[in-house]
Amino acid sequence: CRQTLIKRVEQTVNGPRSFSSDGVLADAKILRQLYEALCDPDGNFVMGSDLEESFVERSQRYVSGDAVGRMLEGVTEPLQRVSILLTAEKGVFGKSARQRLGDYVLAVLIEPENQAKLRNPENPPAVHMRDLGGIQRRILDSSLSEKQIEDSAELLDDICTELLDRDQILAKIAARSTNSVDECISILKLCSAGTFTEGRAMDMARKRASTVLRSPGFAEAFLRRGSDKVEMQKMLLELEELMTKAGIGELPLMGAMVAAHA
Repeated sequence: CRQTLIKRVEQTVNGPRSFSSDGVLADAKILRQLYEALCDPDGNFVMGSDLEESFVERSQRYVSGDAVGRMLEGVTEPLQRVSILLTAEKGVFGKSARQRLGDYVLAVLIEPENQAKLRNPENPPAVHMRDLGGIQRRILDSSLSEKQIEDSAELLDDICTELLDRDQILAKIAARSTNSVDECISILKLCSAGTFTEGRAMDMARKRASTVLRSPGFAEAFLRRGSDKVEMQKMLLELEELMTKAGIGELPLMGAMVAAHA
């Protein structure tokens, strides 16, 4: 029975027909679903190395120049192009095919015309930065090679850092905030929302938020917003959650100050 199942799946995967008439992405998605159906709860393929190799061979079709051209046809925005390639990556198996897909991702990001678009976006800077961060997170979570992930993430962070600096995002937040508490929470919320890419951009945001958190009078001003100890503790937990999402630790003295308010 197992051998019969393996043979049928092998014939299907190795066959010339597409799984879907909706294009390469749909075909890759179905291949991934079929692969996952043959894995144990821990994600390990359980039907043998020969059949697994069939999945590797079929996914080579998705990274051919023709297939990639069809996937990206009519799409001009670089982040959208990268997003499509990362969606296809879920149905790509094997080091060679993933390496080739990663090459396409890098090619999109370094192309001069695309660089110009990414560094001079039509969308507001904060919106575009969030888009950069979203694509970067997908790349960091992908199965591309370590070098491709590192290079792609660094390219996106370089663009995000340039926008952050050029448009004075952090300075504008400080200018429109009526006090240090509002400024800090605004930055932390942007961090939590994925507005900054990991790397220099996020480091700049974390550094500013940490500086404000530790500024004289911040803890007292923050706690004055709570009407009683219960509300202070709630506020403190919400702040700690924002800090955790932003990757900032060591909340300065406020826990002890809440405890002191009987």
